Amino acid sequence: VEVSYPEDENSVEAVQQLCGNLFSALLVPICEMAATRDLTLFPGIGPDEDIRGDSLTLMLLSLSTLIYFSTFDAPLKRSELDGADEELA
Repeated sequence: VEVSYPEDENSVEAVQQLCGNLFSALLVPICEMAATRDLTLFPGIGPDEDIRGDSLTLMLLSLSTLIYFSTFDAPLKRSELDGADEELA
């Protein structure tokens, strides 16, 4: 909401909820397809361990989200406006 000021907070939250639900619905068939795949970790070293494709998909999604939001740099419009009001006072 901070980067979308002066938009209405409720409309921003509704759009975020709608997009989150849509993304989740699209992710279910992708994870179902990936669940049929197994990736063997460190073959020939130690016990036979593997990781399922759906877990790998979610880990990659989490990592890409972490990278995106750690590098996200947008102007905080509400904070800028509040700071300008304090300078005028």
